[in-house]
Amino acid sequence: MGRIAKDPEIRRKEIIEAAEALFSEKGFSQVSVSDITNKVGLSHGAFFYYFKSKDDLLKAVITYRVEQSLAEIEKLLAEVGPNPLRKIQLLLELSTRGMSEDDKFIEYMHAEGNASIHAEYVRQSEAKVVPLIAGIVGEGVKEGIFDVEYPREWVELIIPIFDSLQHKPKAMSNEEYYRKMRALYSLLARSLGISESALAVRYRR
Repeated sequence: MGRIAKDPEIRRKEIIEAAEALFSEKGFSQVSVSDITNKVGLSHGAFFYYFKSKDDLLKAVITYRVEQSLAEIEKLLAEVGPNPLRKIQLLLELSTRGMSEDDKFIEYMHAEGNASIHAEYVRQSEAKVVPLIAGIVGEGVKEGIFDVEYPREWVELIIPIFDSLQHKPKAMSNEEYYRKMRALYSLLARSLGISESALAVRYRR
């Protein structure tokens, strides 16, 4: 009986998921195309039917990561219900969890010399996240919880600040990082038109 070929989209997804797992474990530069094809059970040559290069696959992995993260966020937000303040609190809690210490792919994106890769990740993330958060802030404005005149523009200004502090720079002491996070939450609360205590989010030390 002949071998049944898999649907190309299913196979492509398998390659992306395998690559994402390997990149997280070892880092992008430490993973070869052969490592990926061996994990999936695909010939080396067949890889190039789905992706032009490992760099092409990297873009697909970034998209996969962004979509997975967004799906998880949307699931958690749905559990909160129609409560704009609680949704913002949840988003802040998620943002302060930081990256997993054993996630080599995130380390790779933040490494010196990989600015373009990190920029692509940020670009894709913001394209998904900005409308989501702007919608939540807009709900809060309608309900009289927040006082923000331009919700989308507010989000576009706030997110880069969070991006810069989400992962503590190695050269920054814990105390300095803590002070910056406190200042950021104070700024965030004031710009939303609420008290800092209303955010009810614990700072990481």
